[in-house]
Formats: sequence, C-alpha cells, structure tokens
Amino acid sequence: MAKQSISIGSSANDGTGTSLRDGGDLINDNFNEIYTKLGDGSTLTSAITATATTLTLSNTSFASFQIKDTSDDHTYNFTVNELAANRNVELPLLGSDDVFVFEAHSQTLTNKTLTTPTLTTPIANAGIQLKNGATSAGFLEFFEDSDNGTNKVTLIGPASTADVTITLPSTAGTVALTSDITSGGNIVIPDAGTIGSASDTDAIAIGSDGDVTLTQDLELQHDGAILSFGANDEVTLTHVHDTGILLNSTNVIQFNDASQNIGAPSNAILDINATDEIELNATLADINANLDVSGTYTGGGLMTTGGNIVIPDAGNIGSASDTDAIAIASTGIVTFSQNPVRTGAVNNMIINGDMVVAQRGITITDAAVDNVSTTTNADDSYTLDRWILLSDGDNIVDVKQSDTSPNDGSAKTIQLEVETADKKFGIVQIIENVNCHDALASGKVSLSFKMKASDASIDDVRAAVVSWSGTADSVTSDIVSNWQAEGTNPTLITNATYENTPANLSPTTSFAEYKIENITVDTSNTANILVFIWSGVTDVEVDDSLFITDVQLETGVAANPFVRKPIQQTMLDCERYYETSMAWGEDSQFQGQQVKFGCGSATYNASTDAAQGNRFNTRKRTTPTVTLYHQDGTSGAVYSIHDAAKITGVAAQHINDMGYLFANKSSGFNSGIGYYYGHIVEAEL
Repeated sequence: MAKQSISIGSSANDGTGTSLRDGGDLINDNFNEIYTKLGDGSTLTSAITATATTLTLSNTSFASFQIKDTSDDHTYNFTVNELAANRNVELPLLGSDDVFVFEAHSQTLTNKTLTTPTLTTPIANAGIQLKNGATSAGFLEFFEDSDNGTNKVTLIGPASTADVTITLPSTAGTVALTSDITSGGNIVIPDAGTIGSASDTDAIAIGSDGDVTLTQDLELQHDGAILSFGANDEVTLTHVHDTGILLNSTNVIQFNDASQNIGAPSNAILDINATDEIELNATLADINANLDVSGTYTGGGLMTTGGNIVIPDAGNIGSASDTDAIAIASTGIVTFSQNPVRTGAVNNMIINGDMVVAQRGITITDAAVDNVSTTTNADDSYTLDRWILLSDGDNIVDVKQSDTSPNDGSAKTIQLEVETADKKFGIVQIIENVNCHDALASGKVSLSFKMKASDASIDDVRAAVVSWSGTADSVTSDIVSNWQAEGTNPTLITNATYENTPANLSPTTSFAEYKIENITVDTSNTANILVFIWSGVTDVEVDDSLFITDVQLETGVAANPFVRKPIQQTMLDCERYYETSMAWGEDSQFQGQQVKFGCGSATYNASTDAAQGNRFNTRKRTTPTVTLYHQDGTSGAVYSIHDAAKITGVAAQHINDMGYLFANKSSGFNSGIGYYYGHIVEAEL
C-alpha cells in the first residue's frame, strides 16, 4: 500500500484534521506494513543497520530496488526475471576497488578469464594472446557455416623455439609467409586466384571452375613421382627412375577420340589403335620381333624379311585390286587367281646365250665353211648355235665367236663384223613352243644382255621380244619384211609382232648390261617367242663390230643376273636342234671321222645288203635331216677302209629323233667291211 499520512488540518484545533482515532489507525497501518516488509508482521527481523551515512542490509531478499544518482535526479533500477530456481550471485574477493561490467557499457577489462565465451564482433585494440594452459599450444578455431554442422578450421601454434610471425597481405587474396607453411587440411584461394613467387606471382593460376594453369615448367623431381588423374586416382603416371614413365594397369593414352589410343591390355601386349591409319614417318622402322598382321598389309615400298611370313589359315596375299591373288588354304595348298609371274632366273629360255657353242664354225663368212655350202653369212642363216643372222642383204657382216667378253666371267661373245658398210643387221633366236609355256602362262617376260660396240658409229642398237602367232614351231625365221630407215624399227612379217616398243639402247665402246623388263606377251595368240637384237644404223663402216653375249629371256617383271650353264648342258641343249660328228672350227673338220661300228649283213628293203647305223648324242626336236659326208667333204658318200675307196650314193635311212641307218646296194658296199663317215643332223626351227 502507499504511505498513509495523518491530516493535521489547516490550523490548530480547526476541526479539519484527522481524528485521533483515525490518525492512530493510519499510524498502525503504516507500521504494520513496515513490520510485514522488514519482519514477520509483529517483530522486525530485517538485517538492516543504519548510520547517518550507511545503510547495511543482511540476509535480505529484494524483488527490486533502486539506487539514486548523486544529484538525486535519476535512479538505477534493479530487477530480476522469473527464475526456475534460486540463483547465487557471488561477488569476488577483491584486492582493491573495482567496477561492475555491464552488457552495453563501454569498459576496459583487465585480467579476465573467459571460458567458452561467445563474442559478437569483438574488437581487440592491442593484439590477442591465445594460450592453452602452461604446456599446450594456443589455438584459434573457425567454425563452418552452421548449416553444415560443427566442423571447424583450427589454427594452432607450433612447437617452436622462437617466435613465428605470419603477416597478412595488404591486398585481398594473397597470403605472404616469411617461412614454410604446413597444412593439415586444405588451402583455398579465391576464384580465379593465383599462387606464385615474388618474381612470378601467377605461376599457378586457379580459375573459378577449378582449372589450374602453370606459366612455367612442372617438375616432379622425386624418382618415383606419380601423377594421378580422376576423382579416385584411377589413372596414374609413375616415374620409373632412369627408365621412363609408367601408365598404370590397362589404361590407354588417347588421341582425338577413344578409338585412337596406345595401351597395354596385358603385361605381354602393347596395342596401338586407330580409326583408319597408323603412320610411321621415318627412314627405317626396325621391328626386332615377329610381325603378326590380322588385317590388310599395304606397303609402298620393298618389304624384306629375315624370317617367315605367316598368314591365317585360308588367308590371302594380294594387291588392292586383287586381294586374293594368292590364296593359301589351311592345308597349305596355294591357289593363284591369275597366272603366276616369276622373278628370278629360274629358266633362261634362250639357249647358248653366252655364245659358247659354235658347231657350224667359229668364223662364218660368205664362203662355205669347209665345203659345207649351207653355212655362210647370207641373210637368214644359222651361225653360232641357235642364233640366226638377219641382214639387209647377203655378206653384210662376218660372224665370229670372239674371246672379247665382259669381265664378269663370260667366256665368249658373238661378234658381228661389218663387211658391207651402211647396212642394218642383227641376230634372232626362235624359242621352241614347249619352252614358251611359262612365259605364256604368266604373260610377263624380261630381256637382258651385255653389249658393246667397237666404234662410236654403231650408236643405235635395239632389242625386242617378238611373238609369232602362226603355227607353232613353224616360224618363218626371217621375220623382217622391211628394214626401214635409220631410227625406224624394221617392219615385221605377217604373224610376227613386237611385244615391246623397241628404243635405242645407245651402246658404248665398253661392255654394259641392258634390260628390257616387264614385257607383256600376247598369251592368247602367241605360239612362239623370238628375241631380236639389231643395229639400226645405216652409216656403219667396214670392220666396225658389235659384240653381244649373256642374252637371257626369263619369266617375270624384272631381269635377274645371267644364269651360266655348264658347257656340257648347253651342248646338249644345242644338239636337240643341230648335231655334227666333225670337230668344231677346224679347217679339215671332215678328216678323222671314226668308224661307228663294223658293217654286217642285214635284211634291208627285202634284200640282203650291208647296213650301217648311228645313234644321236641327244634326242632331236623332231625327225631331223641327216646328211652323210666323205672325209673330203663329199655329201652322200663314205670311205671304205678295205679298199680305200669312196662309196657314193649313200643316204641315211629309217631316220627318227633317236638315230638312223644307211645302206647301199652297190657292189662296193659289202658286209663285213668297215667305213669312215661323218654326219650333220638338223632339226632347227
């Protein structure tokens, strides 16, 4: 209740004041309230003591109280909130006077210990010292956004024997340290920030998207350095000391897209994969291992191998236009889609290409050789074995077997020595049909030979492979219809065709090898093949000579070194076409014939006559022409040993490709008597 006052009236005893009874009641009410507030209602129990200047309260509870300021104009009002339980406020034992600290009042605090305080926007005017007891490092904790939990970043002092200073930068985004920094967590810089040195501040640039850009070289100097890629480090590059870089597991290095890569699917295999093509641009690619090609091999140059080439079962070898030109079955059987073309001198179709056999004579001129009238230097005459002389008239050149030869082992050459100036001449060989089969099967041949001229005037020599489309082995040997002017190739007879375009080979006065390669032969119409070599010059001089040897015609697209046969083999090859019982090249070649065997009685032509027989050195191409000779050169005659008489009218009988018999019904040809004779056997084309 409010204080109650007794009215004393306006003046003494004016009857306007409070009555005595009412005044006593007011006094009682006021004291009752005081006793109630400061005691139990009847006795004062408050521990309040007072002097003229001090009021002391002991063990007293206040709901609220006020303290007036020094001017008595305003008061401090002390109030409390509703409490759930009693709370004690303990004043510290002060060593000296002190001041209370209030929430909104600016004050300076000294020697205060704050345990788990919450400071909102604190300002430190002189620095902050963080300690954690006497033996532990001080630390500073930065809690993350409350939305993300209670994780925090802690800055903790190091165990250092000296002070460590970290100076914050003067610009945003840069931290400058005077010593090394060690982090147990992340270092995060602003978006598009950089890390660098004093001289290169942006050596490492980190974009807002996290991309890292280096302005200088990246050096990983650890001998086992690993460069990892991917969120889970699934791809790594490891430095192998003094060896190289190791890509882990079966991962690959890609180029352009996933289809172009280099990788190792296993410890033993390295794969190089490309969508279309892998190019090795080098002078030499050296592969020191087996080469296994499962696809198509395409080479622009020569492939040389020191080992085997193995293709899959039922695989093919071919060209871009004919991929299965060679098919090899799993059984090893080889099938050619085209006629095979062989390179290499497997078979020289030319006989006596090195000019070592000269049964008709080593020198052939316009005169008959030793009374054999069929062997001269007339146009279309056989000379050295298998070679026919063709010339623009008779007696144009003398033909000789010469010892002038190249320095590679050729023993002989054919020498065409000019006897009539300003005429064309040459040699030709006809190849028997049976020896043309390989060339006709392949369709490709190559011609080679060695040649020189004795004088620079013979400066136009040409060579050709000629096909004969007439009846097989019935070739007209003189294939030239018209020799034409100098620089123009001769016109050939009907059924004879150039298979190559003859051009000037420009011979010199020194032996050289000449090649005409990859000649296509008309396989459908050709019956025989001929080789024709000639001088196209019309201003040659007498005694000028052309030397030719080592003539080789072979199947294939390229010419190979000349294949030299033993002379015994060449002799047998020549005797298939021509054979003589006389010595070669001697003036008296018909002298010295030996008795083949003694004569005896035999039944011949249904009568009893003497008969003599002979077997050829080799089987002839066809049934030959056989001419018998007396030792003086008389044909159709033999020499009787018994009476030293010449018996004439003797002819070979019963001729076949193996031999013959001869007989005579004259009285001079008797049984039991021996005879001398010689023979020439011809089965030329």
